[in-house]
Amino acid sequence: MVRLFLLTVAAILGLAAAVVLLGPVLVRQVVRLLNFSVQGFVWIVGGLEQGLDAGSLVAEIARAIGASLTTPEFGGGIVFIEIVGVAALYALHRLLSNDRGTGR
Repeated sequence: MVRLFLLTVAAILGLAAAVVLLGPVLVRQVVRLLNFSVQGFVWIVGGLEQGLDAGSLVAEIARAIGASLTTPEFGGGIVFIEIVGVAALYALHRLLSNDRGTGR
């Protein structure tokens, strides 16, 4: 029981530390996303005003998305998300294996 309490306290402290450390990064990324979406909307409207048809506009959007997916930042973000996912699965496995050991 004490071990479960300590694991819970460690998880809460870890979550609080992650929020404190990653909170500013998350806010900065939300602002960048909003800025990007506004710029994208302005770009689409500008393209339509210049006479681009729907096919050309979709092709330009696909090229822009492809260019953004090949940046090193995107690859690093995916690796970070995978590491967090593996850590979460490992923690869940440990919690479930501890629960089975108590005879419940």
